[in-house]
Amino acid sequence: MATIYKCPTCGGNMLYDAELGQLKCEQCSLEMPVQDYETTDAKEENNAYTEDGRRQYRCPSCGATLMTDTYTAATSCAYCGSPNVIEEQVDRDFKPDIVLPFQVERKEAVEKLNKWCRGGILTPSDFLKDDVVKAKLNGIYVPFWVYDIMTDSSIAAHCERVSVTTSGNKETTKRYKYHVKRSGKAAFARIPRDASKRMDNKKMDMLEPFQIDKAKEFSGAYLSGFSAERYSETKDEVYSRASGIARQYAIDELRNTISGYDSVNVTSEHVDMNCVKTDYALYPVWHYEYKYNNKLYEFMMNGQTGKVVGKPPVSIGKVFLVAATCFVTVFSLAASLVAFALG
Repeated sequence: MATIYKCPTCGGNMLYDAELGQLKCEQCSLEMPVQDYETTDAKEENNAYTEDGRRQYRCPSCGATLMTDTYTAATSCAYCGSPNVIEEQVDRDFKPDIVLPFQVERKEAVEKLNKWCRGGILTPSDFLKDDVVKAKLNGIYVPFWVYDIMTDSSIAAHCERVSVTTSGNKETTKRYKYHVKRSGKAAFARIPRDASKRMDNKKMDMLEPFQIDKAKEFSGAYLSGFSAERYSETKDEVYSRASGIARQYAIDELRNTISGYDSVNVTSEHVDMNCVKTDYALYPVWHYEYKYNNKLYEFMMNGQTGKVVGKPPVSIGKVFLVAATCFVTVFSLAASLVAFALG
């Protein structure tokens, strides 16, 4: 079922405004907290239908078929632009426990992306055009699994202290060897890992940290005006990535307690882990893809903090300009030194 969040006053589309932190009508500018809107009957819904064995949805506003796939949870109609939430993808087994609403609104995201890319001295000056960025920048709620993990860990290490004494012309070195053990329990809360096969895991990890303390109880209204997808990887499939982080943290914490030695060589490590809680969450990400000189460049931005991950292209002309500038500077400095020496 496709759902549009309508204004209870004028019937316009209610969109989630990242700057306001609440819903706002795009026609009459009525503002309303998400919790208050949920008590109204302003939603418009349209039943899904099956065609060629595939589940499809019609836009409640214009009746056009929405462009969706197996994992689409929210999208905009390609014909009338109305924001649609696919309720079946965020209900029952697929209903998120929490959502981290967008805090960086679109205009700010465009400005931050432009500033970040153009900050590079070798980035082509014509790489980003505001009109293109505004048109192709996409706000996506990405599915995440968030884990609370308990660890019971132990390590063993060979350690050494070195003592050097001098008597007259004689130097004596003494080496004291120790076998050191450490063990302890630790709790690691709210370890997030994305559950989307479409997103690059390394880039998503680099977007951290997200502000989990700003999480809200899930409501489909937060998705209005954005894209969203449900998880394509289960919590069991993603767990190994989260447990690997917890394991390394646990070992590092124990290793940091071994001090006062000249050398430490860890000989064994053991970590027992227990996942005590898992939440299904939607995290905010601004996503932008741009083709420049026949090469596709992808950028992601943390929708809460504005942190950008990506790699802009390099201008060959600027490379030569920087190289030439460095050459002239070095040549001038060398000439000055020679003149100073001769003088």
